[in-house]
Amino acid sequence: TKRTEQVVGGKVTDGSIKRLTFRLLRGGELLGTGRVTSLRHGDKDIKEAKEGQECGLRTESAIPLQLGDVLEVFIKELKRKEK
Repeated sequence: TKRTEQVVGGKVTDGSIKRLTFRLLRGGELLGTGRVTSLRHGDKDIKEAKEGQECGLRTESAIPLQLGDVLEVFIKELKRKEK
């Protein structure tokens, strides 16, 4: 699948958002994943946007984003299995 780059505006509704991988949810359904490649607040590049803050995001995803989509940003954690 070809990944398309898109610039969108959004508001952080829970937690914070960083330049990481995201799950794309539309109408409560998981459609796929993508990645936040850049974050901006006003005319400044930022590392993180916190809850309640509005920001601009540059994203890469195989699925074009639409108004009302929810991006769930997550960190992959590797854990060792207990023996």
